[in-house]
Amino acid sequence: MNSIKVSYNLEREDLICSICYDTVHTPLIQCQNGNHFVCFDCIIKCNRNCPICRHSKVFHNKQLEKHIKDQMVACSNEGCSKMLFDWAVQEHLAVCPYKRFKCEFCNELLSIKSLNKHLKTNCNIDWVEYSKGEQSSSPAISAYCKKGHMGYYFELEYIKKSFVLMYHEFVVFFKKGVSNWIVKSLSHKETKSIEITYWLPKTSTKYLIHTTIQIQPEHSLDELDEAYTEIPIEAMEMEFEVTNSDDDTDMTDRFFQQLLPPV
Repeated sequence: MNSIKVSYNLEREDLICSICYDTVHTPLIQCQNGNHFVCFDCIIKCNRNCPICRHSKVFHNKQLEKHIKDQMVACSNEGCSKMLFDWAVQEHLAVCPYKRFKCEFCNELLSIKSLNKHLKTNCNIDWVEYSKGEQSSSPAISAYCKKGHMGYYFELEYIKKSFVLMYHEFVVFFKKGVSNWIVKSLSHKETKSIEITYWLPKTSTKYLIHTTIQIQPEHSLDELDEAYTEIPIEAMEMEFEVTNSDDDTDMTDRFFQQLLPPV
């Protein structure tokens, strides 16, 4: 194996991801040939090769992490274990999954990390969850939703109040209003969009009988107030489908198993 070049004379501009151009954080992923750093989330999308050197492999540089630990501080959000460079703290706090917000339905403070558990156990909201091949739901709507070939099917005309769909990394809020269903979509990670198709009564002349809408999920709870879609309240049926969503379950573990040994 060729020797790995490591320099500790690093400036802030050296610690910029070569793909997304954001400040990198731990784990520090570096290439063999020089001080080219990449975010962990970015490198798993480019075949474990350095985007600058192209053919140079990358590794987890634990030694460098120890050397520059005095320049790093812990995230102040309870539950978050990330160590950050002092100049990147504010950027991280804006998107940290442990940042606390008010619940959409009961105003309790919670984070994205605790959202699903809160909705199922502490919040007075009906819910449906599909995870690991199994479906569960609150009693009030269990008879009116089922797993289809591509996603979920709902009988909206029988669902009396607001509910939440939890589908893998997605959380989709359906708030029942006077004239519309307000639909808000949240994803725990970067992913593709979802599609919702709804049907109106055949007697309706106000809207198209069959309509498909595409929604790009938000990634922060504080963005949901401005990002929403509407479905007419008279809609009778609805289908929910994930489009082009990659399954990267356990991607973190598989990636670190393939990295070069730390130096």
